[in-house]
Amino acid sequence: MRAELLEHLRRAARRQLAVRAAESGAVAACGAGAASVLVTAAWVVAPASRAAAVVLCLLAVPGAMVVLVPAARRALGLDRDSASLCVLLPAICGVLGAAMILRGGEASVARWLVAAVPAVAAAAVGAAVRLLRGVSLREAGLFLDLRFDLKERLATGAELAAAGREDPAAAVVYEQAVGAFRGGLARGPVWTRGRRTAAALALVVLAGASLAAIPSAAGAGGVSARAAARLDRIGRQFAAMDSRQRAELAERLRQAAGAAVAEGALAESLRSAAAAAANGDAAKLLDSVTAARLTLQTADRQAQAGVEAALAQGERQTGDGDQGDTAAGTTAPAPGGDGGPQGAACPPWAYVWDPAYARAGADTEPAEAPTASSVPAAGFLTYDQAWRAAQDRAAQALAGGKVPARYRRLVRDFFLKD
Repeated sequence: MRAELLEHLRRAARRQLAVRAAESGAVAACGAGAASVLVTAAWVVAPASRAAAVVLCLLAVPGAMVVLVPAARRALGLDRDSASLCVLLPAICGVLGAAMILRGGEASVARWLVAAVPAVAAAAVGAAVRLLRGVSLREAGLFLDLRFDLKERLATGAELAAAGREDPAAAVVYEQAVGAFRGGLARGPVWTRGRRTAAALALVVLAGASLAAIPSAAGAGGVSARAAARLDRIGRQFAAMDSRQRAELAERLRQAAGAAVAEGALAESLRSAAAAAANGDAAKLLDSVTAARLTLQTADRQAQAGVEAALAQGERQTGDGDQGDTAAGTTAPAPGGDGGPQGAACPPWAYVWDPAYARAGADTEPAEAPTASSVPAAGFLTYDQAWRAAQDRAAQALAGGKVPARYRRLVRDFFLKD
């Protein structure tokens, strides 16, 4: 009889341990999940305000401390281990989130990871802690006694069986305990936590998924994934540099700025990039380098247009060009020119209207589409001229820090495309 009772108690202890581990994991996931909701919200607002994002992350710390209040712990039905996890794990989640935002991590870590990983990791930790603690045979018996009002028959039988008692009095206790098990006692899992825990966990999952699906302020303008990945990669590499590497980068940028002193806009962008590298400002560094690239792109286009125009002029002078294409009235001015040399390889003029040119253009638009050989009317710019001017303005605005943080990536992506 004693051996049979011990076998029943072992089975009950294993079932209870599995149930307690699942419940402990669910409670820990609720606590860390609530903190991850705050961190995910911080990821949403970080492009617009990094300070507000850090504050959101750190709100998880005082929120977790509420569990230390005895009245709150009793209301939530938490034991000592669960309460400790509900304080420690959310606080760690909030502090790590704030640290990552301060290092620019919101650009390199996907928001769905921020929403999902803390809750999953906390569930694993909570379950592991409960499994390591285990459930003794006496604890299993006492729990069933209290749950089914058995007057401590199982707990007493567990104590006597553990002591190896075989006397008649112990045999009576064993028989009563085994009779309770044979009657179908606790054949399935017995849960201590009910609908409130399940509802809290579902609410946390729903809130995290909703925040992860919200488009970020930086991505609202339709920035391409390739450009975002490129800029994020550069940001991570810069964040991984130590102070010596950053100082070397700043010195190289200053040398480049000195070599490009004749190019005012380029030199200014490189000087701004050098200052950003020295100060550890990854966002400013990216903006300044992008401005320098825009300046170089504009210069490259201008040089290319000049070469094409010169080649076209040489073809006309030597008679190697297509006479039909170079005849008056059928050729197009070179892009970026002012009615200068024309070539067959150059596209026709693209006229750009802007209200600022109303007076110069006599407040009228062309009545009909201009011919390929037309010279732009007063007050109009070609598409290439307007595009280069827009690139110059974007480069200056990025280098000068005049573009709001939420729109920098959009501006970089748009004006860097060919």
